[in-house]
Amino acid sequence: MVLRNLPGGCVNGDRAVVESWTHDTVSVRLQYNLQVIQLSRVEWPIYSYSLNVDGKLEILRIASVWQLLLTLGYATTIHKAQGSTLPRAHIDIGRGCWESGSCMLP
Repeated sequence: MVLRNLPGGCVNGDRAVVESWTHDTVSVRLQYNLQVIQLSRVEWPIYSYSLNVDGKLEILRIASVWQLLLTLGYATTIHKAQGSTLPRAHIDIGRGCWESGSCMLP
């Protein structure tokens, strides 16, 4: 499942099948239109914030996290799916809702 809206019409929640991958990119086939797209790694910088002796904010980049914008889509929780575009979903509510209104859909 794609984790972000991307140029070209691919949106957060689109389902895809991995065709191939390298260290920096993954090639996926979107399920809704069978288009093959390339996803590159995205960098998420991590900063440390502090005040210097003059009281001014200092920002120091201390690390980075790199991520391919994909996740396994077969076991996504309702919280992780919030904000995603899901054309279909199978929802397991266990033994049922225990109170009126206790089962909600995103």
